[in-house]
Amino acid sequence: MRLIGFRALIKKDEDVLLSQIRDARRLFPEFSVILAVCGDEPSSTVLDACDEVLYYGEAPRGFTYPWHLLVKYAQDCGASELILCDGDEQFIFSELRRVYDNAGECDAVMPIRRKKPLFFSDTCIDRVLMEECENMLFRAACPNALIDPQPGAIMLLSRKAISCLDLEAVPSWIGDIVATAQLIKSGCLIKELEMDVREQAKTNVTLERELLKIRQMERYFGESLLDVIPKKARYAHVRRCYEEYLHDRPCG
Repeated sequence: MRLIGFRALIKKDEDVLLSQIRDARRLFPEFSVILAVCGDEPSSTVLDACDEVLYYGEAPRGFTYPWHLLVKYAQDCGASELILCDGDEQFIFSELRRVYDNAGECDAVMPIRRKKPLFFSDTCIDRVLMEECENMLFRAACPNALIDPQPGAIMLLSRKAISCLDLEAVPSWIGDIVATAQLIKSGCLIKELEMDVREQAKTNVTLERELLKIRQMERYFGESLLDVIPKKARYAHVRRCYEEYLHDRPCG
């Protein structure tokens, strides 16, 4: 069995999610579609579009929990492949199909965005800068690993890759990063392949959440951002926000 697993938060409008599910059906006809979702209860249209819907309540539980549900589902049914993907508009399924078809022999693929999208209408956060900080922490914990792991899409192309993941006790916002680290530490052969994505004009990202994510990474990997971040002007704002907001605060 081969699966595509979406994670999504439904807020009234399901059009984007439905469009992504339909593209997945059209471009990956050999895959079953599974959805892990919170927020508004999925409509009958969404339910009918999927092979299985894992609805876990109105309140979001971060990025990790839906990944955990989808991985556990794949493990329980003995799936041979699992493509994990956010249900927003960022990922283009024709690009995911191209990457999948060019993966060759490997256990997993980490798609790399050829151009990182900029969020420009509803936040002042430099999302690219925040991802650089996360990647610096990741590389400190997993040296000589991947160049630029991206959140939101992972292709697990062997039972070895699926079975090695255990996200049950992983903090709420770092499931993508920890899944990548677990694949590396399990000796999986991972490829990074470039793809185009759609630019997003809006985001739910907040500075508080991004800094909390970094704090969770620090505690999980036992590394300090202040030890690995370059002492350059470009990072001064992140350093100051980190020290003011997160230093010695509890991590939820």
